[in-house]
Amino acid sequence: MSKKGFTVIEMMATFILVSVASVILVRLAITVKEIYTVNDLKTVLLVKQGNFMYKIYHDMDTKELSSITTSDNTINFNFSNGTSKKLIINNSNRTISYGNYTYKLTNSNEITSVTNNSYSSNDGNIFALNIKINDKLVGGDYGLNIVFQTGNVEIPDLDVFDISSKNKNLVSNGDLLLKNNSNFTEFGNYEGGAVKKTSNTSYTAMTDEFIRINPTKKYKLEVDLKSSNEDATYSFGFAEFDADYNLITDDNYLYINNTLTYLDENINKNDTTIKIHNASNWDSNPSKDCQRGIIIWNYKNSKHEIYLNSAYTDSKKYQAYSRNVYQDIFNAGEISNNTINLKEAWKGPNINKQTTYDVFNSLNGTTDHLTTRTYVSQTSCGSKYKYSVLSNETIGTSWYPYKSSNITGTITNGTVNKNKFTIGTVYIKPIIIANQNNTPNTTTYINNLIFKEI
Repeated sequence: MSKKGFTVIEMMATFILVSVASVILVRLAITVKEIYTVNDLKTVLLVKQGNFMYKIYHDMDTKELSSITTSDNTINFNFSNGTSKKLIINNSNRTISYGNYTYKLTNSNEITSVTNNSYSSNDGNIFALNIKINDKLVGGDYGLNIVFQTGNVEIPDLDVFDISSKNKNLVSNGDLLLKNNSNFTEFGNYEGGAVKKTSNTSYTAMTDEFIRINPTKKYKLEVDLKSSNEDATYSFGFAEFDADYNLITDDNYLYINNTLTYLDENINKNDTTIKIHNASNWDSNPSKDCQRGIIIWNYKNSKHEIYLNSAYTDSKKYQAYSRNVYQDIFNAGEISNNTINLKEAWKGPNINKQTTYDVFNSLNGTTDHLTTRTYVSQTSCGSKYKYSVLSNETIGTSWYPYKSSNITGTITNGTVNKNKFTIGTVYIKPIIIANQNNTPNTTTYINNLIFKEI
């Protein structure tokens, strides 16, 4: 007769299996709970952050802000109607209050910094307040980042006004959180979370504000775009400006390579010829009018600074950037024996065959007077702007994020490079060439414009 039942070994094996399964289930339950706990906490923090910023922006939208002042842990929002409201940071109670609304910090919250900046001009004001609240448990910044503008302010120099909200995005109001077209007046009107403009023809739009750049650093340009017409074409990139806020175009740095030479004689008013030292590499029969000219490398800005090209040594270092450009000044076939025969008499200015520069020596704090030959090259032409994101392309009728490659370094020869800066560039402005092919009744939408250091 067979015996039915469990042996001791079978019972032990069963017990072990059940125990292991129980441990796994318990750990799984704990993990799931932790996931939900983290997500719940993030949601709570984001809601608190959003509610707090809404309270402040609501006051700014309904009343005109005149100033933001601080004293100890109190930030005063002063409005033009004579009223004010306080934002109080209470470290002992771990609260931030604005009027009758209180932001209660959790045990894992930590205020890491509080910065307040403002810029004023005759046309208006810009105010910025940034309170960083990091959470050690779930990570991220759940603080307050407030930027508000009154009037139409053009910031002349980012060294003067560098708000904390630009730490990640150098484009003011690039995310349109101000719910208006501040800094985007040329792009159109704000409506429904985007800036839009309807046109039957092509138009060019730049941001209002100059953005200071450092060509040794790396940047990225990004933008969300859509069009009401899938056949409309677009270009998107950036325009460059020098230290005096002059627009830099292809005329100011493009030249035909290997044409660098210097003047053999002065150029005087009413001269009909220009004498250069070596025209052997010059094209005497160029196909484009813009190539029938000279670029003179003797330009100084308002601070008497010259623009040196670090890729060259000795005389060639002056081949960099110039606003002394004269195009379409000779006809095809009018270069011979190192002489350029002009289409019409030279109207001025007089140009000496030698140029004296005042060069500041940063090592000893002195100014040196340097006299050199006046160098020239044959002019050329190309793209007026740097189309680093789009170049005459369709964008479709649905939102899509467009991005550039890394933008860094300077152009060290007479060619176009959409992802490098021209020598002499101090500021840039993002720019769009919209509806380039003149498609009738085309509406262009823009949002989330970002220019950031990476």
